[in-house]
Amino acid sequence: MHKPDHMLQAQVRTELEWDPKLFDSRIVVKAHKGSIILSGVVGTLAEAQLASEDAGCVVGVEAVDNQLLVGPTGRLATDLLATANCVAALDAERLVPHGAVNALVKEGWVTLTGEVHRHFQRRAAWHAVARVPGVVGVTNQVTVTDEPMPPEVADHRIDKTP
Repeated sequence: MHKPDHMLQAQVRTELEWDPKLFDSRIVVKAHKGSIILSGVVGTLAEAQLASEDAGCVVGVEAVDNQLLVGPTGRLATDLLATANCVAALDAERLVPHGAVNALVKEGWVTLTGEVHRHFQRRAAWHAVARVPGVVGVTNQVTVTDEPMPPEVADHRIDKTP
C-alpha cells in the first residue's frame, strides 16, 4: 500500500529542507503513487544529484524522476568562466594530483581528461567540478593508470612531505 501522495510529498520536502548542503527553495516536489518528480532549478550538478539521493531516502518513495535544471542564479555564466572555475576547483582539490586532470566546458557541460593512479582521484575530480556554478553535466574521461607520473605532475603530488 502506498502512502498518500500529499504525505509523501511533504516528507520529501522536509528531507530536502533538512539537508544543509542543498539550497532547496527553488525545487518543486510532486508525488504520484510512490514516485517523486523533482523540478525547478539548482545551482550545481552536485545539488541536483543530492536532491535525488535525499528524495530516495524517504520511506515509501519507489522512484525519483529528477527533472531539475542546473544553472546559474542570475546572469549567464560563459563557458570560459566555467572552465576557469573548474580548473581552480581541480587545483584546490587535494585528492587530485596537480596538473593530472584537464577540464573543458562547452555549453555548461564539462569534459574531464587526463590520467590518475587511483579511482578515488578520478571521482574526486568529478565531485570538484560538479560543485562549480553553471556546470550542467560532467563527462569523466579521466583514466586510471599504473604508468609512472610525469615529473611535472609528480613534483606537485599531495603526499609530498616537506
